[in-house]
Amino acid sequence: MSKLNRIINPDLLVTDIVINDYRTADVFSKFNIDFCCGGKMPLSKACELKAVDQHEVVQELQESEIIYQLAAQWSPGFLIEYVHNVYHKYFNRSMQLVTAYVDRFIDSHLKKFLHMEPLTSIVKDLCGSLRDQLVYEEEKLFPYADRLIYACRKNEAYGKFILKSLHRSSLEELIPFHAGIVNSLEQLEKITEFYNIPHNACTTQKVMLKKLQEFSNYIWEYLNLEQKYMVPAILKFENVLLESTVEA
Repeated sequence: MSKLNRIINPDLLVTDIVINDYRTADVFSKFNIDFCCGGKMPLSKACELKAVDQHEVVQELQESEIIYQLAAQWSPGFLIEYVHNVYHKYFNRSMQLVTAYVDRFIDSHLKKFLHMEPLTSIVKDLCGSLRDQLVYEEEKLFPYADRLIYACRKNEAYGKFILKSLHRSSLEELIPFHAGIVNSLEQLEKITEFYNIPHNACTTQKVMLKKLQEFSNYIWEYLNLEQKYMVPAILKFENVLLESTVEA
């Protein structure tokens, strides 16, 4: 996968910068620069529209890359443990809390914010898709990856059997999970106007939007970490076993 150059070119599209390095999304969020559908413009133009210092934004983007590069040095086993212990545990703690904040806001403020009525179903769908993916990874993908990695490192003959019996039910199943989650996230960003807090927002609305934004950021990080690093790492071990099968 391509990575950002150390020097950020202001002519790069905001969306391209984030696609190459998901952690830069934190920098754009800090400066309130849209990095999704509205981010298809040069960084220089985005800074101009938001009246922010382009030099400061570029500097922070370059610093964020240093942290991001660490993931490329992690072993596949550590990547899986990291995803499980950081993201899975965060999601399992936060899904019920996020849902409760949304329900509380809708129950008491729907008449004032009728356009927010779909928020409940969007969050429900998001949490449902996310929960399904967590279960799939913990019950199928992670055990499969652990056995695959062990078989490669120990040169175990049963590694070929793992590929034949489980390969088609492992990584390919992530595609619909990711697609469903991304669809819900994009709906969530649209209905909340990227978690914009209205000037007349009450405390409940402010807390809900902040929590939704935090929750969304964690999900985007999680998906990108899997797509850019974890999945390619597992595929690498699969290819090793495939090559050994051909040789045999």
